[in-house]
Amino acid sequence: MALEDSEVCPIHFSQLERLARELPSLQRNLNRALSLEIVRDHEMLLMMGQLNAEERMAAFLLDLSCRMANRATPALPLCCA
Repeated sequence: MALEDSEVCPIHFSQLERLARELPSLQRNLNRALSLEIVRDHEMLLMMGQLNAEERMAAFLLDLSCRMANRATPALPLCCA
């Protein structure tokens, strides 16, 4: 289920690597985005092991709302801390 209209533009990994070598700012942004996603996933996994089903659903919706707000897309009406 998509929450918004999207388009996918496939790019071969080798092309992405070449572009990242040519554009250091692209490499930095990719590294930052991947790092933030790894940290977020790790924190979510740690938290999920301690929550019941209702709490996991609430945590998921809050996380989704915060990620949408950070992307400047219409967020769910939830508070992000």
